[in-house]
Amino acid sequence: MLGSNNIAIGNPGVAADGIEDNGEIRIGTNQSNTYIAGIWNGTPNGDNRPVCVDANGVLGTNGCGLEVGLLLGPQGLHGANGEVTNMGDSSDRLFQLHPVTLFAKPGNDESPYAPQYGLLAEEVVKIYPEMVDYDKEGRPISIKYHALAAMLLNEVQKQNAQLQKLDAERQIQRDQDRSLEDRMAALEALLPVQLVVPAQTSVRTVVPVQTPVQTPVQTWMNAKPAAGQ
Repeated sequence: MLGSNNIAIGNPGVAADGIEDNGEIRIGTNQSNTYIAGIWNGTPNGDNRPVCVDANGVLGTNGCGLEVGLLLGPQGLHGANGEVTNMGDSSDRLFQLHPVTLFAKPGNDESPYAPQYGLLAEEVVKIYPEMVDYDKEGRPISIKYHALAAMLLNEVQKQNAQLQKLDAERQIQRDQDRSLEDRMAALEALLPVQLVVPAQTSVRTVVPVQTPVQTPVQTWMNAKPAAGQ
């Protein structure tokens, strides 16, 4: 293992093409599980951060996704040529996800089933592939649940904006109704006499008498004087 200030236990380090490791710790090569005592129930200092690991086994506290958007200086997104934009409608697809409850045995067969709540990585990868962690073979293995907080907040803010818009429209409608009521009251005040309609009114229907229509012959016969006149 080339370089200086390194610790290597069961790991040859990077020696290809003269590449040096400096200030690195490498433990193991082909192991699949890690057991370290003294961590569980330990209490770090107040200034602490979560630790994440990538598919190559690299541990760290930066780039875990939890602090994305908090650092904008040289050590943050701007220093890494990042770009900050409004989330907009990117969170609309959240409603296509289906939360599930999984009942799994945490230990031996005598342990009770413990409910776990979450999402299915196989489903999330079809909707939000960037929210899924993958193994070295590219298979989805976990979900970046920390990203859901910002996306849910974005949806809450969008719904709040819609509610405020509806409240403003309802207020305009209420003002228009009040103005109409005031105008109707003013018109009623201008009426000199209040018209009273009788409760019962009899209506007589007049049917016109139809005069029979006479033909020209009947008219001549009626107009001809009688004999002896």
